[in-house]
Amino acid sequence: MPDEVKPEMVEVELMSGVKVSLPKEQAQKEIEHRQRHKTEHRSALEELGKVKAEKDAEAQRATDASRALEAEKAMKAGELDKAKQILTQASEEKLGKIERNYRRARLEAMVAANANVIPEAVKDIADALCHSCRFDLDNESLSAVGADGKPRVGQDGTPVSADALLSEFLNQRPYLRKSTTPPGSGAAGGAGNKAAGKSMLRSEWDRMPSKEKAAHFEAGGTLRDS
Repeated sequence: MPDEVKPEMVEVELMSGVKVSLPKEQAQKEIEHRQRHKTEHRSALEELGKVKAEKDAEAQRATDASRALEAEKAMKAGELDKAKQILTQASEEKLGKIERNYRRARLEAMVAANANVIPEAVKDIADALCHSCRFDLDNESLSAVGADGKPRVGQDGTPVSADALLSEFLNQRPYLRKSTTPPGSGAAGGAGNKAAGKSMLRSEWDRMPSKEKAAHFEAGGTLRDS
């Protein structure tokens, strides 16, 4: 009997937030399942977001009108510095909002253009990277920033690009990449290979404790949706 060849294991975060090690092919299926769930959930949130956006826009108009009135009163009272401060603050907030919108849109476009990324994960990756990037409105370019908000610099002393940041992110989370292994072409072995282990319904697997979930795959088990 040929020696058993264990499948390559990849750490993946489950919908519960728990991280387990799964065979690479199964990890790919699990992340795709999770991303489909997130996409459906996101669609529902987007509908609710439209209502919130309308309320936020109405509140912003009221704030702008109030500031304009306050600045006008300050100017009439000869308080020019106060009026300038009010108008400057309003302008900076508007520019900040524009920058955030451009940053998010440009990030999502960049991630979507990467041929290695699972399509269902595009929005989540863009969300995750949003706070690690800055969009330059003058140059219309994305660049990486550190936790302190300052530009990140590589070992060669040059700024870290958004593309490099995405590659770094994907290298740390290989399960977000498209599989390069054809379905069913897992580890080699004869008829006794444990890779053809027990098949279980995903709904049953979701109810199992984390350790038992990992053990199921380590024993060569697989999941099916029906």
